[in-house]
Amino acid sequence: LNYTIRIFTSKCLFFDTTEQLWKSDGCEIGPLTTETVTHCLCNHLTAFGSDLQFFVAPNSLNILAALEGFKDISSNPGVVITIAVVVGIYLLFVIWARREDRKDATKIGATVLGGADGRSHVYQVLVFTGARADASTSAKVSIILHGEYGTSGPHTLEDSTRVTFKEGGVDTFVVTSHRSLGVLMALHVWHDNLGYDPSWFLDKILITDTQDDSVTTFLCNRWLAVEEDDGRVDRVLVAATDEELTKFSTLFSSKMSKNIRDGHLWFSVVGRPATSPFTRVQRASCCLSLLLCSMIVNIMFF
Repeated sequence: LNYTIRIFTSKCLFFDTTEQLWKSDGCEIGPLTTETVTHCLCNHLTAFGSDLQFFVAPNSLNILAALEGFKDISSNPGVVITIAVVVGIYLLFVIWARREDRKDATKIGATVLGGADGRSHVYQVLVFTGARADASTSAKVSIILHGEYGTSGPHTLEDSTRVTFKEGGVDTFVVTSHRSLGVLMALHVWHDNLGYDPSWFLDKILITDTQDDSVTTFLCNRWLAVEEDDGRVDRVLVAATDEELTKFSTLFSSKMSKNIRDGHLWFSVVGRPATSPFTRVQRASCCLSLLLCSMIVNIMFF
């Protein structure tokens, strides 16, 4: 017994000239409806139309029969070559991703700068390097905090155990002062312009007063480089206001950078933030699963 099943949906619609919309109010499908003709029963007179949609059933997949095909690779080498190339690329990415995950693990945590013992007031400094090409720096970066009650001494932000200020990275430091500086008004940041690649693109710096957990944001979004921008390697940043922090351009650039580097599954394999619990190996494995599932869906419907 051979039979054919076709599944479709049909609607009777009329055009509402007032709202400029197609609606189905007062209409229903009649018993004479077929896959080519729609029978409409309506309680009003107006211009009518029909919306007909077919459901395309997926092709059945016989996994066992597909596996049997691997016994004779010569009959269909394209499939085997494609799978081998995909898996090979995945394995190479996993090896690279595993190494990068280990490097990222060393970037997590705060660096307590020398001279912290015996000091009374502690500040946490988060330095955001821009997520653009060649944004990292090999130079030594220093800062001075300016508050309503005084100025801190110069603090050199360095860590001998790990590489800091990489492009797209966030580095955390702990600095101290003999007394509270009060409300932070400005921040002086500079570098010594030494090393193999001293040019640095600074996104922003966040200062947290650990006594009251208040956070002060200093926006920069500029180069500190002799060959970029205005050629300066030092900046005096003023504390950002609420209006500046909620500007469309500030929110858009911050959200876009985060979504691409952490939210986009494919791009985030390369741009994953070091603090994210979703590792590069896991992201690469999800990409492989998504690719293989897409291939299976194509087989089912095409």
